[in-house]
Amino acid sequence: MKRKIWRHSCLAFVLFASLQLAAAQASSPAAKPKEPNAHPHPAPVCADHDTFHSAALDREMAYCVLLPANYNSSQEKYAVLYLLHGLFGDENDWLAKTKLATYASALKLIIVMPEGDDSWYTNSAADPRNRYEDYIATDLIREIESHYRVNASRDDRFIAGLSMGGYGALKMGLKHPQRFSVVGAFSAAALTAETNRPLQTVSLAFGAAGTAAQAANNLYPLAAKAAAKDLPYFMLTCGTADRLRSDDLQMADLMRLVGIKYEYEEFPGDHEWLVWDRSVAMLLQYLRSSQRIPEAAAAVFPAPSKHRQT
Repeated sequence: MKRKIWRHSCLAFVLFASLQLAAAQASSPAAKPKEPNAHPHPAPVCADHDTFHSAALDREMAYCVLLPANYNSSQEKYAVLYLLHGLFGDENDWLAKTKLATYASALKLIIVMPEGDDSWYTNSAADPRNRYEDYIATDLIREIESHYRVNASRDDRFIAGLSMGGYGALKMGLKHPQRFSVVGAFSAAALTAETNRPLQTVSLAFGAAGTAAQAANNLYPLAAKAAAKDLPYFMLTCGTADRLRSDDLQMADLMRLVGIKYEYEEFPGDHEWLVWDRSVAMLLQYLRSSQRIPEAAAAVFPAPSKHRQT
């Protein structure tokens, strides 16, 4: 029986704010939410940590890079996965809080984890200097393809993220389908633009309800109006106890109705790193099994879930 796609309520977004804050506090009990776009520079946890000047933001931005094991001893070119963090996170999160390095160790793939502040990966409605969508979609790709040996083609370029980053990845895939061939959206905050949002970071990014900025960043009409045949392949995941689950199911339903290529999978858990660890492993498994990236050795991944919907 097909589910109906309902308009989201304010309560869903209040719950979402609480979930994000709880996740941030759980990972560091003394941590407090950072002011939007004012992150202290974190101590890097990756071997390849760098900064570059973003033209869209007109400032230095940091990123972590996870390179294949044989990168320095080979002349090969590699596919690239851009991996976006969530609200109150930074470019270190994926390596510090998941087994990403273990999962990727046998794969011929470059993984780039950029600093995204609390921007929602959006060209800010409140501050025209904060063009975060352009920073990711244009500046970051140009930086990586200028300084690393990558295959600079859509077929070899992927993007994924969690929560706020899941929203960002979905939007990049829908608005810039010529850039990415696979999109991973994990516990995605698939926000609608009609509803006032309770977070300061959200109002800074999207502006007031009913404005052109909100309409331009509303994923549902973007998905409904897109030419399905031109879009990337979408992989959606969520925790079975996550209050964003209904949002993600509605996005999956919409994709099915309009003919967008996607799969949806659930993992036991809430809005938490246990789910996102399994999600990124599933994405890497898909990239390997679909022969989008080769493996250098036998890869080890968690057992697959039994909650798949395609």
